[in-house]
Amino acid sequence: MKQKVLALVFSFSFVNCMLFAFSKKDIISPASGVWANVQPLVLNVSNAAELYYSLTGSDPYESGFAYDGPIVIDETGDIEVKITSISKDGKREDFSVKYTVCPVTYKTNNPDTAVFIQNLSLNPIRKYVSGSSFSLPEGFMYSLTNEELPYLKENEISLSQKNSLERYIPCSVSDSKIAYHFVIHIVPENVLPNVQKELPFKIIDWETFVFTGNKLIYQIDDEFWNASKEPLKLDRSVSHVVRWQSIAYEEGNPVESFILPSKPSLAVSYSKENYVEISLAESDDASSYLLGSALLDNSNTFNSAKISSSPSKKLYADAFYGDNLSEEFDVGLYCSGLYQGSIKCSAFLDKQPSVPPSIEASFEGEYSRSAVTISIKSLPAENIFYAVSKPLISESGFSKLSDSLFDSVINENYSLYDGKPFTLVSKEQNATYYKVNAFSVDEAGNKSLLSEYSVIVDEYNYYLDETSSSVDGGDGSIKNPFTSFRRALGVINSRDYTRLFITGDVSLESGTAVIKKNCVLLGNESRVVFSPLSCVRVENSDVTLESCILEKHVSSVSGVVSENESVLRKHLLWASGGSLNIKDCEIVGVFENDGILLESENSKINIVNSGLTVQSFNYACNFSSSNAELNVSSSRITSIASTALNFSLTGGTCCLNNLSTMVIGRIGRAVELSGVEASLSDNEFSASLENENHNLSAVWKDVDSVIVLNSGNNESGF
Repeated sequence: MKQKVLALVFSFSFVNCMLFAFSKKDIISPASGVWANVQPLVLNVSNAAELYYSLTGSDPYESGFAYDGPIVIDETGDIEVKITSISKDGKREDFSVKYTVCPVTYKTNNPDTAVFIQNLSLNPIRKYVSGSSFSLPEGFMYSLTNEELPYLKENEISLSQKNSLERYIPCSVSDSKIAYHFVIHIVPENVLPNVQKELPFKIIDWETFVFTGNKLIYQIDDEFWNASKEPLKLDRSVSHVVRWQSIAYEEGNPVESFILPSKPSLAVSYSKENYVEISLAESDDASSYLLGSALLDNSNTFNSAKISSSPSKKLYADAFYGDNLSEEFDVGLYCSGLYQGSIKCSAFLDKQPSVPPSIEASFEGEYSRSAVTISIKSLPAENIFYAVSKPLISESGFSKLSDSLFDSVINENYSLYDGKPFTLVSKEQNATYYKVNAFSVDEAGNKSLLSEYSVIVDEYNYYLDETSSSVDGGDGSIKNPFTSFRRALGVINSRDYTRLFITGDVSLESGTAVIKKNCVLLGNESRVVFSPLSCVRVENSDVTLESCILEKHVSSVSGVVSENESVLRKHLLWASGGSLNIKDCEIVGVFENDGILLESENSKINIVNSGLTVQSFNYACNFSSSNAELNVSSSRITSIASTALNFSLTGGTCCLNNLSTMVIGRIGRAVELSGVEASLSDNEFSASLENENHNLSAVWKDVDSVIVLNSGNNESGF
């Protein structure tokens, strides 16, 4: 049965009765086995023992060395370390550890693993600062006890940044062929030196008061004033007041005082963050104390566990995943900067891991085109806790994958898993990244390693790159984009909504590319080059073009041209029903005789911050519409032909705002309206016409047309 942390209140008298004799578990290193590195000698010396050791087979007590701290046994081959413990009552116990060191040259292509092995060979005592990560070699198993072979697999282990306990613990790592054994020296983070308050007295081990002031007299409670520097014994079960002043007593001399509160007890509990919390048991005087490092007189005695922390209200003891902390140590207590003494404390923390749960997903890859169903399983009688990250949404479909971005997604809020499957879906029609983590908790309260599953659920975003080396024309994913617009069009028309990211130049094949479903075509100033016999037709769908360059060049041909070919040669875009939205685009059409850049019927057209140019020999028009709702703003519109028009509109409505238009040719107009309700504001209507006697205006309307707003417009060249 595994132990949990004991939540106890330790009194001084109780702990003083707890005498721990030296035992085999106090031999932190070396350990029996065959190792590829030299071994350190690290022993835990309690206050109840003196330790001696020898490396030659001789009697440690008679001809060995007194142990006063870790050393490196720089020997190879078969080695026996003999250890003798002498308790305070004179009892002797003997121990022996046999092991073998067979150095090898470890071959690896991983530079981190190579550095790790090299460091072990140089120094088998590795320092670790609490709160940081301790990296283990990739592909190795590890163990933090001398009783078990390496069996855990994790690239990094860590302790809480709050950890106040300095410890030496054994660690073994193995790749199943070669094994290394070493000691991890745990130290707290950023320990500040203990700065005691300057006072004319000191307290030795709670009860002994020694006055150290010069030319001062003192008084304890209501006793007589005196200047004695002889040690005094105080009853620390109650508080005392120490007063002092100059020996040259005069009326009005300042009297300084210091309150020595009664001696408190320690409370040791198990925090919800999964480490031991050491604090003061509740009492009237508890708030007067801070906890910190103990200042022991027997400083030459080495203990493998001790508090190494600046004074604070609480201390913490943490253990690595896979460790079983069971330590006795001294806690120093400070009152207003004055060291009072120490109290012995014991902490128990079992972090032997549970088995990680299994996260089962309906999709095993990293980029799913449909919703993903998740279920989580673990061993019987274990609870599963899981967390699903807040959806990380990308309007660009994660076109630029960032491992650091995904690594920054951290799950913190875990819930008890109810055993029911759940589903991950795209959010807001965008590519959505999820990270699912889960861990098991056994009956002893130990957590397993985190299991992790991550996926991009992208039901809407596709990619087109003609230069890609995609297999079989691509599947439209980031790593395997489509290599032709025709293939992308098939997917667009098979789904309710699609976002297509275009990279580089794209050639539009002959024929009418009919878009029947809602979509967005996004290019990073990518060029879509139309063949002379191609056009794009939007039918009853909502289509957006953004940051694209559309080009069509139609040259003269000999022979008879069919009616269908004639229509294709005259158009670039065609909208029938639905809506067409153009933003931040450049659209250029150069036609043979007649040309219309965009023709629409019963459609809604929105154009913003774009440049549109149409050129042909006889007739050129940027917009020709029937019963359309046209909104164009902040754009350049240029038409070049013998007869040049920017807008030729019949029926419907139009709103033209902040446009710079130009017609170049023999005759031409900026706007022709027939049965249209129009709003024209802040536009520059310009012309360069050969016929100087044309008597034309920039805007023409018939009797059925109404211009509801006509302000801020300028005309030139008409």
